[in-house]
Amino acid sequence: MRDQYYFKVGYFGLHDEAHEASIERFDEFVLSSRILRHDVQESPSRAGTLTLAVDVSDEKGTWTTLERDLPRVVRRLGEQLEREVEVLLDGWTLPHTPGTRDLRRVREEKKVADALRERLQEVAARVELLVGASPRDKIQRLAGADVFLSRYGTGSMFVSRMLRRPGVVHHSGLANYEDIHIQGPKVEVLVGEPDAKEPGKRVHTVSYDLSWEDVVERLLAVLR
Repeated sequence: MRDQYYFKVGYFGLHDEAHEASIERFDEFVLSSRILRHDVQESPSRAGTLTLAVDVSDEKGTWTTLERDLPRVVRRLGEQLEREVEVLLDGWTLPHTPGTRDLRRVREEKKVADALRERLQEVAARVELLVGASPRDKIQRLAGADVFLSRYGTGSMFVSRMLRRPGVVHHSGLANYEDIHIQGPKVEVLVGEPDAKEPGKRVHTVSYDLSWEDVVERLLAVLR
């Protein structure tokens, strides 16, 4: 990720000691390098404003009613904390040499993000789209986040594992995600109700229902 390079670190669900050690060495390199300067490791959120980073990718299945319920989450957070809420809509990250699949994912996820931005206009102080941004640009923008909301997987890699922000990870509960996809030190997990209308799909791609009230409660818990 230095300059124009993007290192993708995969887990593959393995719990091999050598694999874990290599991941730890990667973390140490990132934290000790200029990739993460000291000034982006501490949240610089402005007084009176809460910045929420939200992963909108649905590549492997996600919260079915995200588009309808995210505005409710944002509104309730603002009311409970008595703060304005800014939202960063994150998604697919473009590598240095994007392929056809990368470009297709960005196009699809930008449509989702655009629809969410429209719905958030009345409840959020500001909405910014990060879908399709480079790793460096994402780190710089996500450094301003106070908390994140993400489906399981690499959607929380930058904001949680590298920037160490607190947050909530959600998934369908159909596979063992927790050990390999909770990135940072202060993360709550929400397990949704799998969509019964999607029989025969791979477990990692099944969408699921979540209670937006539960999402708010978990976000407030990690912010305390």
